[in-house]
Amino acid sequence: VSVSEADALLSDDEIIYAVEINGEAKGYPRKHLEIPHIAGAEIGGEEVVMTFCALSNLPVVYEQNVNDDRSDLGILLQTHNNLLMVDKESGDLIQQITGQTEFSERRLRSFPNTMMTWKNFKRLYPDAEVFIYEFNRVLDSFLLAVFEGPMEKQFSEEHGAIFPTLAMEDDRLPDKELIWGLDSGGDQAAFTGAFMEKNPVFQFSLGGNDYVITYHPEYDIVRLFDRNIDGQTVDVDLVEIDGQTTAGKLSEAPLHNGVFWMIWAHWFPDTKVFD
Repeated sequence: VSVSEADALLSDDEIIYAVEINGEAKGYPRKHLEIPHIAGAEIGGEEVVMTFCALSNLPVVYEQNVNDDRSDLGILLQTHNNLLMVDKESGDLIQQITGQTEFSERRLRSFPNTMMTWKNFKRLYPDAEVFIYEFNRVLDSFLLAVFEGPMEKQFSEEHGAIFPTLAMEDDRLPDKELIWGLDSGGDQAAFTGAFMEKNPVFQFSLGGNDYVITYHPEYDIVRLFDRNIDGQTVDVDLVEIDGQTTAGKLSEAPLHNGVFWMIWAHWFPDTKVFD
């Protein structure tokens, strides 16, 4: 639906994930992803699928194709508090947090998404389309009622993970802290909100790639950009919200936005931490 239509259904402080590809933007409100978990779309000429794991609090946008064929992704189950998907066309299994296929060496290509409030999404993308789940099945009401209690525990500091299969040994950050995670070239890094507020433009290298991660306080959003322009790595001290710099425009790179530390640390135990 349009932004104006969605505005009648969403409150300003609701979390939404913005996906912008080749100049076209679509928004995916968190609460409208909790039941379907998976939503396919064509954005900017790319066939993609927004995936969401409520247990991990993790949105990831993947290419629509698995093993070079158009996929039909569905929910299978959870593994270590993260969504395991099945491609109904090929039978392959895909772990959402890693993008790794179970029966091949292929990893799905991911696209960036940006976590923000609905209030700021409206300001940044007034002409975008917004994914709205209608909650019009009897089953939906049942699922919401069943999930309400467990999800409150998953977000509560007083409880552990709903499914107690996580390692829970890495105490560098509080278990339930929501971080921005990067998986690059076999290496990983986790960034806290406190770190980003102190370092609104931070250049670094990871997995053989050069990045700059940015925090934009006006919109309270974090974004990651590739520092390679025309085959050259550039140094920047100011990055506009769209990636524009004095050296040229940077390409946005994918981040794992708002994922629980306890889950990120389980899947990526060797992750670096910037806190």
